[in-house]
Amino acid sequence: MYKKLLIILSLLSFELTYSQKLKEEERIKENSGACYPAVCYAKLDINNIEAMVMNGGDMFWDLFGSGRNHYYFPKGSQKNMAGPSAIWIGGFDGGGQLKTAAQTYRQSGYDFWPGPLNDMGSTNDELCAKYNRLWKIDYKEITDLMANYKAGNLSANTFTPTECILNWPTIDSSIYYTSTLDYSKIAPFKDVNTDGVYNLKDGDYPIIKGDQEIFCVFNDRGDIHTETGGQPIGVEVQLTAYAYGCKSTISSFPQLANTTFYHYKIINRSAFKLVKTYVAIWSDANIGDNKNDYVGSNVNAGYGYTYNATNFDSIYGNILPAQATVLLKGPLADPYDGIDNDGDGTTDETGEEFLIPNFYYFNTDFWGSGNSIPQMTGPNLSSHYYNYMSGFWKDGSPMTCGGNAYGGSVPTKNVFPSAYTPIGPCGNNWTEVNAGNTLGDRTYLLSVGPFTFTPGSEIEFEIAFVTSVDSNSIANPIGSITKLETDVQKIKSFYNLPIKPSCIDTNKIAKTILPKKGEITLGPNPVEQELIINFQSFYQNSTNIKIYDVLGRLLWESNYINQEIAKIDLTNLSKAVYLIEITSGSYKDVKKLFKQ
Repeated sequence: MYKKLLIILSLLSFELTYSQKLKEEERIKENSGACYPAVCYAKLDINNIEAMVMNGGDMFWDLFGSGRNHYYFPKGSQKNMAGPSAIWIGGFDGGGQLKTAAQTYRQSGYDFWPGPLNDMGSTNDELCAKYNRLWKIDYKEITDLMANYKAGNLSANTFTPTECILNWPTIDSSIYYTSTLDYSKIAPFKDVNTDGVYNLKDGDYPIIKGDQEIFCVFNDRGDIHTETGGQPIGVEVQLTAYAYGCKSTISSFPQLANTTFYHYKIINRSAFKLVKTYVAIWSDANIGDNKNDYVGSNVNAGYGYTYNATNFDSIYGNILPAQATVLLKGPLADPYDGIDNDGDGTTDETGEEFLIPNFYYFNTDFWGSGNSIPQMTGPNLSSHYYNYMSGFWKDGSPMTCGGNAYGGSVPTKNVFPSAYTPIGPCGNNWTEVNAGNTLGDRTYLLSVGPFTFTPGSEIEFEIAFVTSVDSNSIANPIGSITKLETDVQKIKSFYNLPIKPSCIDTNKIAKTILPKKGEITLGPNPVEQELIINFQSFYQNSTNIKIYDVLGRLLWESNYINQEIAKIDLTNLSKAVYLIEITSGSYKDVKKLFKQ
C-alpha cells in the first residue's frame, strides 16, 4: 500500500511542493491501512466535447498527464471551455459539528476516495482499490452485444463483450449490509428474465444514460480529509457522466452536440442526520484564456454561466463562446420551509424539488497573484467551503448586491443576475461589466440547499455543461450569451422528455423463457462454506445440480441419485454472485447464490 501511494505522489510532483510531499508521505506512513487516492480517468468524447472525468469527485483536468485543463471545445482542439470542477457537500450533525467533503486541485490532499461504503459507513483499502477505476460504455458496444446474443454467438462463446460490459459493477457480494441482509446494488442493468442477477447469457446488458456513459463510485470515508480539513460525512457518491452523439438524436436536438451531463446519486451511509445540508458543483471557469473571464447567473432558468470579459481571447480569438452550468435535478426540499424551491409558483407542495439554484463565486488568487481581497479568495478551512456553498465569504459576511458582491448591505442568493428577471433583491442590471469588476480567473458554485439528509437516504443531483457560440457575433461575447439562453431552454426541454430518443436498438433483444418455479430451499444464502439444498418436494430418481458464473460458464456439476438433500462444500469458491440450476426429470429451477 505504502509503495503504491508513493508512486501516486510522484505523479503529483507538479502540484505539490517538496515540503508538501514530505508531509503527505508522513501522513501515509501513519495511515498505511487507509485507502489510496483515486487515480483513474476517462474521456467523454462522443460529440463536439472532449471532457476528462476522474474517479475522485473532480473532473475537467489532466491531473496525471499535462496537469492542464481538459474540457476541449471543439473536440481535439485543446481549446478549453472549463477548468477543474468537483462536487462539494456540507452540513451539520445533531451536535452542531460541521461535516464537509469537497475537492479542488488536490494541492492540499483529498476528501474523496474510490469505492462504495457499507451501511455502517465504512470501507477499507481492498474495497477502495477494487473500485479505483471507471467504466466507459457507448451505445455501439451495447447494440453489438445484443446482436451477438440474438445470433447465439454469446452462448457459443464465439463473441467476447468489451471489458466494461463483462465487469459492469451491478451487485457486489463483498459489500455486506447488516441492516437489510442485502448486497450493494450499484450500476443499473436490464434484467431480461427478472432473476436479479446480471447474466449476459440471459440477454442482460448495462443500462446507460445518453449515447456514451462514464460510471464510477467514490466515498468520503477512505481516509482523513486533507482537502477541506473537515470531519467526514459518510457519503457514497455514484457518478454517471454522459453525453449524446448518435446522429439521429443530434439532428433533432443539435444543442446536444455541445453538451455533457453529470448525474450524482449521493447516499448517506452514516448513522446521523445531516441538517442545513448543501450540495454544489464548484468550477474553475475558463473560457480559453483564464485571465479574462466574468460570470453571471440566470437562476430563473436554473443556470450560471461564464463568458469572456474582453472582445478578444488569446485561445478563441474574436469569436467568443460562453458556457452554462445548468441545474436539471435537485434533492427534495424540507417540507414546509416556506420557499418555492422549484419556481413553479407554488410553495411547499408535496415532493417539491430544488430546481432554482444558488449561484456564488470567488477568485482564485490564493495562488499568490494578490489582486483580490483576501476574504474573496479560495477556501483554506472547512468553514470556508461551507460558507461558499451557502452564500458567505471566508470571513462569514454574506455575499451582497452590487459591485463585486463583497461588503454591501443587501444579501443575495445569486450574484450578477444580468438583465434577466432575478429571484432576489438585486434588481436586473447588476453585471460584472456594469460593476466594472476587474476581469480575471473566476471560480463559481452552483449550489442547492439547505435541506435535511437523513441516514440511509439518497438524493439525486444532476447538472449539464452547455456550450454556445454565435459565429455571427464578432468580437462581442453578448451574442453567445444570448444564444446560450435559448440553448439551455432546449436542453432542459429535451431532458424533461418522458421518453428520450436512443440509438440502442432494443428490438435486438431476444426473449428469454423464464424457468418454471417450484418449492426449493437452499441456504444459507449468502454462504461461506457449506450450502444445503432441499429438493424433497419435487425430486425424482436423479437430480442434477450445476453452478454457473454470471457469464454462464459452468463451474461445477453433480448428480444426486435417490436423494432429497444435497450438501455442497463451497469453501474454495470465490466471493461473487452465481447461478445454481437444479434439474429433476421435467422440472428445472434456477436461483441466484451469493458467496461471501
